[in-house]
This record gives sequence, structure tokens and C-alpha cells, in this order.
Amino acid sequence: MPILVGTHLVGRIAVRISKGSAIVEGHQLLDGYDPAHLNEALTILCRWAQATNIPVLGPSPRVGAAS
Repeated sequence: MPILVGTHLVGRIAVRISKGSAIVEGHQLLDGYDPAHLNEALTILCRWAQATNIPVLGPSPRVGAAS
């Protein structure tokens, strides 16, 4: 799932929610953006899907900024 801040793509996150439990399958953040954006998106997604847990993201693999 792409993560946008305004109209800017800042990263991506892959989340699977099964039986109310959220599992992060992968995530990445574009260089120069705050990792808090991914955590905020994950929190919103988990609440929307009524997951019983909100996983904590580890360090994000970083990729060059989008052109």
C-alpha cells in the first residue's frame, strides 16, 4: 500500500490482517522522510480494520527519493 503525505509518496507498507491480528509483511521509506509517517499510516489502517494489535515497525529500508 502506498503511503502519501499530501500528494507526496513517502513510502510503502504491506500489512496482512488475519483473525483481528495485524502482521507487517514489509515496508520501506523514501530517503528524506520521517518514519513516523509509516507508523501513523499503520495505526490508521489497524484501527480501520479493527485489528486487536498495532505492530511496531523496525528500521525501514530506505530507497532513493521518487522522481
